[in-house]
Amino acid sequence: MEEISSLIYNKSITRLNLPTLGWVDILDIAIVAYIIFKLVMWLKDTRAWALFKGLFIVLILMAIASFL
Repeated sequence: MEEISSLIYNKSITRLNLPTLGWVDILDIAIVAYIIFKLVMWLKDTRAWALFKGLFIVLILMAIASFL
């Protein structure tokens, strides 16, 4: 058992390649976050916010039910 776990551990650690994160990636993340933030702020001022919350709760419940 120890040999198998050491083999799995050694292969997964040595072959772990993380992507590089450049300034373009950070700018892209910031732009998308800003757009999502503005969209949520706009929705909070409308009646669509209640609909959005209800839809979110239904999606969460569906995810929980799929695990059961």
